[in-house]
Amino acid sequence: MAKILRDADLQAIEEEKSSLEQRLDEALAEIDRAADLADTQQQYATLVESALDQLNQRIDYITWQPITESTYNELAELPMDERKKLIRIARQFWLKDPLMHQAVSLTTQYTFGEGLRYSSNLDDVMREIEEFWLDDDNQLELTSYQAQEQKSNELQVDGEIFFVLFIDPDLRVKVRTLPPEEITEILCSPDDYRRPLYYERRFTTSNYDVVSKRWQHGQTQTQYYADWRNYAVGQWGMDSKISPVDGVIYHVALNRISWQKRGYTEMYPALDWAKAHRQLLQDWVTIVKAYSTLAWKAKIRGDDPRDIDRVRARLKAMLPTFAQNPNEPWSPAGTGGVQIENDNVTMSPIKTAGMATSPDDARQIRLMAGAGMGIMEHYFGDAGNANLATATAMELTMLKKFAARQRLWESVYSNILSYVVSQGIEAGRISSVQIREHEDARGRIVNRRMVTDGQQVLSVKAPPILRSDLKSVADAMNVLTSANLVPAKEASRYSMNAMDLPNTEALLIDMYGEGNTTVPEDTNPDDLGDGET
Repeated sequence: MAKILRDADLQAIEEEKSSLEQRLDEALAEIDRAADLADTQQQYATLVESALDQLNQRIDYITWQPITESTYNELAELPMDERKKLIRIARQFWLKDPLMHQAVSLTTQYTFGEGLRYSSNLDDVMREIEEFWLDDDNQLELTSYQAQEQKSNELQVDGEIFFVLFIDPDLRVKVRTLPPEEITEILCSPDDYRRPLYYERRFTTSNYDVVSKRWQHGQTQTQYYADWRNYAVGQWGMDSKISPVDGVIYHVALNRISWQKRGYTEMYPALDWAKAHRQLLQDWVTIVKAYSTLAWKAKIRGDDPRDIDRVRARLKAMLPTFAQNPNEPWSPAGTGGVQIENDNVTMSPIKTAGMATSPDDARQIRLMAGAGMGIMEHYFGDAGNANLATATAMELTMLKKFAARQRLWESVYSNILSYVVSQGIEAGRISSVQIREHEDARGRIVNRRMVTDGQQVLSVKAPPILRSDLKSVADAMNVLTSANLVPAKEASRYSMNAMDLPNTEALLIDMYGEGNTTVPEDTNPDDLGDGET
């Protein structure tokens, strides 16, 4: 079998790496020379900033990714250093770039709306969930609306979240998260690469010294956490030397394919275009600022320097803001300056009107950035190219995106709440639900499922993205039930979901009883739902 990467290619990569190191040394040398050449602190800062910009540009464009022969579960994974760099860049763009911040914020707002809701038909399960949901520690990390919003932003920006589920002495669950930069490896089953077993965490301890007002860093430590569905710790053959710490990890990842272990920032496809969009507009702002620096032109006949000095002094007296720096009276103070010239020197601006490129070209770049995030352009504040019909048609794809994201977060919170319920069962606080375990051929527990007498254990619902017209829903349900096309119970369920009522299943049981599909005799069908939003 031919090698994917030839020796000559490997040698070229090594030479490129050596060249990179040389260019980095040259950039650092430029900083040292800048310190020697600078006469003032301002000049020093300017020269250092310029040298650092050049250094960052060189680093950005070195993106060698060698293709080597490797196993299927290592394909297309970024090295850890590159992953950390990508996360850092994504966070910076989310903080400072308007396009990326708007795209992330819109997805969060449409996904969570007024916040997720939970319900259960079982009283002991509901008490257990409420105890977890209202816990102060869990409110900080997961269950409050602010925490829900933060988790949505983190998942989009970082591409993955590592929830840590701790068990206190009372078998109550506490939730925290670990930075993705600290998770250096995910260890999967030797027999099934889709089954994560352990997570390797490397981190450096830090303590704040209140006396010196500085952070003091300790040694780098390595810890291992078991996956939340690893029910057979120490029984997999490859984990004899692994001693997991307290807590299990629930990993949620985005933007990956099946054989990838790690997620990637959702902003990845849009980062380059967002950067190009910002740079293009910054360049045009620079041109406009350059135009505004001069508002007047004073022309002196001849080249006698004394005449120039007299005019300069006269202008300085007439325009006190003309020269704020007495050492540079010819330098305009921001805007509205005066250009002094004679017959030997003439200055005129470059005409940009009618050029082949213009600031309007930023729209094409903005479209690419928006496509990378799945957000249409009129959501970025540009309504000039979207009428009602176009906006409605484009909005459909976004609604599908937001609805899919709602299902994802409903699944995430349902999984965590299921873990909470399982701990309540083991502690004896829940008796209405049992746990059924399944083993593989080697006797290892590989699945645990909660079973009841047919009732739903728990439910997590996101609010509707768009509010329904309740009168239209009620009229339609009455017509369908009268024609025996839809059972009354299903019509009631649909109407309740349209009204976004919490704990719909419990309300249906109160109305119809267990298993009934017809309206009780003492219930007026007109009371199933009516009114307007």
